[in-house]
Amino acid sequence: MTGTPALVAYLGWSGRGNLGDDAIQEAIGTGVPGVAFAPLPLYAAETLRFMLAPRGARRVRRAILVLGGGTVIGRSNWRVHLRVGLWLVPTRPARMIGAGVEDPDFQGRHSFSGGGELTRWAPLLRTFEAVTVRGPRSAELLADVGIEARVVGDPALLLGPPEGAPTVEPGLIGVNLGHGDD
Repeated sequence: MTGTPALVAYLGWSGRGNLGDDAIQEAIGTGVPGVAFAPLPLYAAETLRFMLAPRGARRVRRAILVLGGGTVIGRSNWRVHLRVGLWLVPTRPARMIGAGVEDPDFQGRHSFSGGGELTRWAPLLRTFEAVTVRGPRSAELLADVGIEARVVGDPALLLGPPEGAPTVEPGLIGVNLGHGDD
C-alpha cells in the first residue's frame, strides 16, 4: 500500500546545530518508518513566516505534534514554544518520546525553571497521549506536580552506528567529556 507519509510536526531544536536533537529526530524517523517531518517554528518571526507561507500552517493542521527538543519540560521559554506548537497543530493527542525535564534546583545562566515553572506545565502535559521521560529524576519531578510519567530513556540511543563506522571491540564504550551552556 502506498500513499502520503504520515506528517509529524516536530517541535525541537533539530536542524539548528543541536546534535542531540538531530539524533532524536533521526531516531524517531528510523523507528517509525513512513513519516515525513515538518519542523515547527520556535520564534515570533519564524512563526509569522510559517503562517504566511503557502503550505505553512495549513500543512500541519492534520499532522501529529511530536515534542523533541531535549531538556524542554519545565523551562518557561519552551512552555511558550509548546503552546504555539499546540495551537498550530490541533490534532490530539500530542506525542513525546523521552523528553528531558529541567530540575528547578539547577540554576545556571540559561535556567528557565525557577518560580514554580514546572507546575505551569501540568495542563500542557495532559494534552499528550503519554508523558515519557529520559530518567527517574524527571519522572519524580513531574510526579511532584501531579503528572505520571514513564521512563523510556533517550530516544537517540535507538540509533545504531552510522554507515561506514569502524567496528569497535565488544564491551568498549565511549564517553563524551563535554559541557553544556552552564
